[in-house]
Amino acid sequence: MLGIGRELARSVPLTVLGLRISVSLAEYFAYAARRIHPDVRLVTRGGSVAYDALLQSRAAGGSWVLAFAMPRHANETLAALRAARSTGLRVVLITDPTVGPLVEEADVVLTAGTGSRLVFDSYAAPGMLSAALLQAMADADPERTQARLEQYEQAADQHGFFM
Repeated sequence: MLGIGRELARSVPLTVLGLRISVSLAEYFAYAARRIHPDVRLVTRGGSVAYDALLQSRAAGGSWVLAFAMPRHANETLAALRAARSTGLRVVLITDPTVGPLVEEADVVLTAGTGSRLVFDSYAAPGMLSAALLQAMADADPERTQARLEQYEQAADQHGFFM
């Protein structure tokens, strides 16, 4: 995990992709990653909007995209992964353990089971995997992490973000 954390930490910008049901996982990851990474770009819309964002990320020097794909796996997610690869971005995919065409488009696959005994699936395990990946990114560049967290705390205090 530390190796992929290091790769994601080095990708500037880092693109985080999550479409449809996977948006919330991507938003969580991007929100936290922005505290420790200088340029995180979130893509939550598919089609040409996603393709444009991926092209811009690659043109700006990005090398990786972190994609979330939870069941039901959307065709537009597959198209976005293919678009990412076509731009030259490498793909880390966080998904459930099912095997399919999404896995074939990823350079690195991290799986976490989803709870399916409820009407809507539980994404507790993918959330924990996301937190572990964030920790690996933080550990990959501890000086940058500490400096960015301190800057954020100063801004939060200055602007009264929290009670």
